[in-house]
Amino acid sequence: MVHTTARLEDPELRSPGDGWAKLALLRRLMLSHPEVEWLWWLDAGALVTDMGFELPLARYEGAHLVVRGDSYQLFQRRAWDAASTASFLLRNCQWALDLLDAWAVMAPRGRARHDAGALLTATLAGRPAGEADDQSALVHLLITEKERWMDRVYLENQYYLHGVWTALVGKYEKAMEKHHPGYGDDRWPFVTNFAGCNPCDDGKNRSDEYPLDRCASGMERAFNFADNQVLRLYGFRHESLASTEVRRVANRSTDPLEAKEEALAFLKKPNEPDLWSNDVRKNRKRKGKGDLDSVLARILRRLGWRSQC
Repeated sequence: MVHTTARLEDPELRSPGDGWAKLALLRRLMLSHPEVEWLWWLDAGALVTDMGFELPLARYEGAHLVVRGDSYQLFQRRAWDAASTASFLLRNCQWALDLLDAWAVMAPRGRARHDAGALLTATLAGRPAGEADDQSALVHLLITEKERWMDRVYLENQYYLHGVWTALVGKYEKAMEKHHPGYGDDRWPFVTNFAGCNPCDDGKNRSDEYPLDRCASGMERAFNFADNQVLRLYGFRHESLASTEVRRVANRSTDPLEAKEEALAFLKKPNEPDLWSNDVRKNRKRKGKGDLDSVLARILRRLGWRSQC
């Protein structure tokens, strides 16, 4: 694994809120680390809030891009936020490099980005006016060049590869009461993204909808929610999700090895059958209708019949 929180100094790439910078950084990482199979982009305003969740990489065999999304929102509604670029997986391969090139067409600042923004607002449902952004550009690309790209794109909606903070931070106590880490979904969100919050932008927040104090409060809750999962290993937890104070909740000194195993087990969800996304399940049903997955075919196989294909 290669982990980086590199800060871009190129003013063309690091303007406040400019998500286009990720494309240049991803390309550089892919070329400089050919030994890495997958890259996971996570926006600076996002937090991992499920310490026990494991990315189901085996599920993505044949896929080169994994994004939080939904096919109905993408192709029927053509919604501008049908796929999120705040957190996504990208396989290190030539296909991905080609995608980055096609994706970056709307990136150049100035009139090109302004005109592209007008196009995106006119063609994507719900998009506010403004210059082209990386998320809308990807959505537009997947819609207009569906045959070229979608065979290698996996729209993930079984867990929160990207979860919007406004819908999650108020439910952490309920999650702690009824569930435990390892699910990554609405029971215990994998990623909480603070979209619309810019606390590092000269101490100001550009969104009137999300005041700075609300963003800061939500971030503290998310951090403490995640931190509790680590502190549990040592027998501590935060007094509350709104407090940095911690207290002892268990004595781990009597049998530290047993206590550690117990705490680690808490981070793992019970063994359950692997759930595919709704889109994948629908595709499998369509493909299986009338073929070897039918009831008749299974009976014939038991009787010794074999398909010729």
